[in-house]
Amino acid sequence: MIALDDLMKILQSYAEIERGGTDGSIQQRERLQEVARFTAQRAVGDIVEIGCLHGSTTVLFAQVAREFNCKVIAIDPWQIGTQNIDGGEFEIFCRTIEPYRDVIEVWRHSSQDAAVIERLQFRQLAFAFVDGLHEYAACLSDIRTVFHAALVAVDDTNGWSVEVKRAFADGAGQRTQIINPFFRESYLL
Repeated sequence: MIALDDLMKILQSYAEIERGGTDGSIQQRERLQEVARFTAQRAVGDIVEIGCLHGSTTVLFAQVAREFNCKVIAIDPWQIGTQNIDGGEFEIFCRTIEPYRDVIEVWRHSSQDAAVIERLQFRQLAFAFVDGLHEYAACLSDIRTVFHAALVAVDDTNGWSVEVKRAFADGAGQRTQIINPFFRESYLL
């Protein structure tokens, strides 16, 4: 069981750091890792990351996965021409995660793929980080796909993407929304 008060203490410890920044990303990766660790201590299941790019956050999640004997499911098609993909990103990702291959499952498919959605529905998830396509329908679909995770983080809800912000609000359902104006990401508990 994840207690809101305990989670808020962790997040609050990062608020002062981010307050002086411009986009809420000064310590975002470290914050996400700490929140994933906090969640893995309290909930059984794997960690899923939708949208992995070069794997910088993936390896931090992998450290948590090793600690709690679970897996990281890394989902990204790395398709040239899509958001932030010009070529070579998948190769960089593979080199970045190499020391953690034993705890990372790489699903090189779109998170919108029906088979991916179905596979995830049957996985027990402790923590999910949604950072895929910054389009309303795609983000909403990703949120719905990982909605059964104990805790869901969605990137860029407080930043430049109005579509992601709207998808987060529409996808929250009855879950508690945790929004900090100094963070790029928001959470669903």
